[in-house]
Amino acid sequence: MTTNNKTFFIDINRYSAQDSESDITNIWDYKLNDTIVAPSGSTISIENAFINQKGITGQSIEFEEDIVETIQYYAYITEDQQSVPSAVVWGGKDSQPSTNRMYDELLNNLGDTGKHQLYLMNDEGVIADNTYNALNGRMLGGSGTPLILSSRPFQDNPTSGFITNTATTVKDSTTITMATAGITVGMGLTANYDGVLEPATRVVSITDGTALVCAPAAISAKSTSSTPSFRITARNNPDFFTIPVPLSAFITIKKGVYGIQQLTTIINSQFNNQYENGTQIPISNVENALASRNWDGTLNDGNSGFTHQIQPLKMRPAPDGIWRRNINEEVIASCPTHCFIPAWDYAVARPSFAVSREPTRINYTKRVDVNDAANKGAVFFLTDNDRTTVYNLEQYSVVLTRQDVNFEIGEKHGLSVGMTVEGQGIQDGTTVAGVSGTGDKDIALNKPPLISGTFSLNFYSVGNYENPETKNIADYQIGTRGLMVGAPEVNLQFDTDLSAFSINNLHASYRIASHDILGNENPSAGKVGVGLKRIAEVFDQDPWGAGQTLWGTAGTLPTHTGTAHDNKNILTNVKLSGTLNVENIQIGATIEGDGFAQIDGQKAIITEIGSLTNPLIGDNGIPTQGLKINRAATSSHTDANYEIINQGVTTAVRNTLRSSLETPVSRVGGVIVYNFAKQTASKYGDIDLTASFETHASFKDFFSVEAEARKIWKTKTLWGKLGFSYEQFNDDTYMEQIAQYNKTGGYKLRGITSNTKLDLSTIPQVSSQNNPSKFTLPSSDGGQALNTPLQYYNNFDYNTPRTQRSTRNGLIDGSSNGDNILSYAGSRYEMATLINVEANPTALVAQSLPSLSKFGYYLITSDLVPTYKDVVSKGDPLGLLGVVAKTNLSSQDFIPVADSNIVQTLTQDTQIQNIKVKVLNPDLTNPQLSENSSIIVRIDVPVPPPSPPPKEGEAKHPKKRCPKTGEKICRCPPNEVGKKMESEKKKNDK
Repeated sequence: MTTNNKTFFIDINRYSAQDSESDITNIWDYKLNDTIVAPSGSTISIENAFINQKGITGQSIEFEEDIVETIQYYAYITEDQQSVPSAVVWGGKDSQPSTNRMYDELLNNLGDTGKHQLYLMNDEGVIADNTYNALNGRMLGGSGTPLILSSRPFQDNPTSGFITNTATTVKDSTTITMATAGITVGMGLTANYDGVLEPATRVVSITDGTALVCAPAAISAKSTSSTPSFRITARNNPDFFTIPVPLSAFITIKKGVYGIQQLTTIINSQFNNQYENGTQIPISNVENALASRNWDGTLNDGNSGFTHQIQPLKMRPAPDGIWRRNINEEVIASCPTHCFIPAWDYAVARPSFAVSREPTRINYTKRVDVNDAANKGAVFFLTDNDRTTVYNLEQYSVVLTRQDVNFEIGEKHGLSVGMTVEGQGIQDGTTVAGVSGTGDKDIALNKPPLISGTFSLNFYSVGNYENPETKNIADYQIGTRGLMVGAPEVNLQFDTDLSAFSINNLHASYRIASHDILGNENPSAGKVGVGLKRIAEVFDQDPWGAGQTLWGTAGTLPTHTGTAHDNKNILTNVKLSGTLNVENIQIGATIEGDGFAQIDGQKAIITEIGSLTNPLIGDNGIPTQGLKINRAATSSHTDANYEIINQGVTTAVRNTLRSSLETPVSRVGGVIVYNFAKQTASKYGDIDLTASFETHASFKDFFSVEAEARKIWKTKTLWGKLGFSYEQFNDDTYMEQIAQYNKTGGYKLRGITSNTKLDLSTIPQVSSQNNPSKFTLPSSDGGQALNTPLQYYNNFDYNTPRTQRSTRNGLIDGSSNGDNILSYAGSRYEMATLINVEANPTALVAQSLPSLSKFGYYLITSDLVPTYKDVVSKGDPLGLLGVVAKTNLSSQDFIPVADSNIVQTLTQDTQIQNIKVKVLNPDLTNPQLSENSSIIVRIDVPVPPPSPPPKEGEAKHPKKRCPKTGEKICRCPPNEVGKKMESEKKKNDK
């Protein structure tokens, strides 16, 4: 017999569900108006479904859970001429041509006191004095190496122990005459009068019991006629430390589906702090500034990109134009709130950082001690460019008496209280304390003179120019407003051609200035690019004169003694001043002496050095304090004298130094991101780091096994989902190698940054414009004057300038047309040419395609299914009504499902009054759907056909129903009726 079905189609849409207002959008309960009785054998299936999931396309990314991430980075500036346009016209006693002051320097990055500022130790920097004199930002620029923003210098231990003795000093001399008993190298020196010693003066060496050598040089006496005595105190100087400043950016991505361009907008808005922290509530920097009526720092308060605001160090002026640091390490309050340390120093200190689980500390205390290179280096400060004009400048010859603040000037000539006083015998910070205008000694100073005698004094006031165009320049000065360092333009982009994400501008790009140092307009002003730099070869006004100075020649070290062995290429028992010592000898140095005389004018060369820490064991049996030489000795000699000249290493240093200074100018600063996912690392890592270490730790520092770090990166971090591999952001291979002058060792930045780089296709477009002269041709050739530099265009490079910029730097063919100014067109430097080339910053492109979705489908389940379970961890089967493939796309925002092949059969009678539907991820977690999903459920209920009336002649049973079919009317054939009745009779008899 055939059974009929009654079919019900029910639109179970969330819009009409009982819990339609719930925040859980993937589960809803739909109540029926009438109860459906579904007997056993009824079937349930999905006729159609429309899952409301906005944005599910090939250009969308789904996040199955909230992403809350912290990005940790260090900010840096580059070691280059950090400058701003000059705000005032320079004048006064030492006025210079205006073209020299087109820009004010914020960072005199290479220093002005000697090679300690260059971080060249021992004889690593054997170059000419003229070279040192030119090593500053305005003259040569710098190496471009990152200088990391670091904390205020701090002490671990207080100063203790001191010795005070009477001493004599000579101006500009490094030697101080005083009793040295109890004084040790490294002690700090202070005098009882200001200006006797430079700040941070320390003992470098002790000559004997009556003299010591200090650095920097003594600046006292201020007199050419006498050498006064002072009380100088030597203290046990505690070490001063600094650590990099950890900075953070925050990213929050709520669970859901995002279009790729929508996602980049959300992330970039958070990069620029246009969302409240941890939310996606938009804020506006401009509106905040408008409400507070404070526009200062609207774009300069760390709200753009990965940036941090600092206050540059205040400087003080002097009549001679010298700007000196006013820092005393003994007084912490006098130190600025920040400093900058070369990235090289932190790279060197990094190994101990990981072991100790403490932030990397840099000890910069003995940076002026050229003999102490261990973990010591230069410390830099950005300086305030709020340079004010010197006016009311007067100079008088006066008679001073030591210790007497009063003196006679004759007429006060407009002098007033508060004017600064400079001159011989005058302490730093001396001002006019009183002006009577009458009587003897009518001028009073706030500090007594250091010496007695007749001296010339300068009196001046400092203030802004009384010029309508410049008197309000305080609105411009960064000293008041602060300076933003870091990467203001960092952003995330999606390249549709590559189908990949990229991180851009982790550096602050170099942009071509509107004018060069000569005042010429630069083409492509304001464009991002690269400045190709070449520094002058000769540092003299007269490059063909007898006194020209090149990079320098090697110095001769003190005579060594050693033992030569016949027919052996070694020198053993090498001593200096009677003590075994090879530490000051460099590979490549030349050696000459008994057994190693010159051959055909060529000196022997040292090829290897044996030391206590690096013994040489070879065919010749070189001892620990010995040298290996490129040829064998001609005879044996014991304790013979040998002249060793480190010319080889000096040449290498010169080449490396020059190469570093000619690094293309491609950025002015940036950030080094050392942990892109600190929040995730802290959540899933198995190492409990200390609080002080955690803010400086890289991603892998949180994991004891790097394989686990890789797994978490790929499956849990935002960057792994966007396609950036673990190696790209965490492996040393992808980190930039540091160029620190002549330092070697291949140290890398401990983090990721970016840069602007040129490719070879740019080189043919570069003009070789640096011929340093214009001249008149000989009369035989027509005698025509060339008024522009001779240029030659080639495919390789461009010329090195012969000399520094000068209006007259030598004679050519007997005329006075040695003018090389045009060679420096486009440059900001006095001794380096600069060719500006437009270029695009190099992006960090993800190596993998982004993971658009973790799950490719949804599961539709309902409580109608008998085997419906919420948890699969027990191995229970999950009753499904349908599977929704996310690629099964329709128009608009719905994923359709039609004619599901999954049919569920009820095993018992069921009364259906309401239906609960769940749309789940494959792991049974709840997806974030949109508001109005709908599922059309089909319920087929079996209904038996009605019984027809009996026909004439059909046998009737005595019982009310047919024993076979159970129906009231029996339609069995007659023979069958008899059999059944007989069977019934037997049953009744029994």
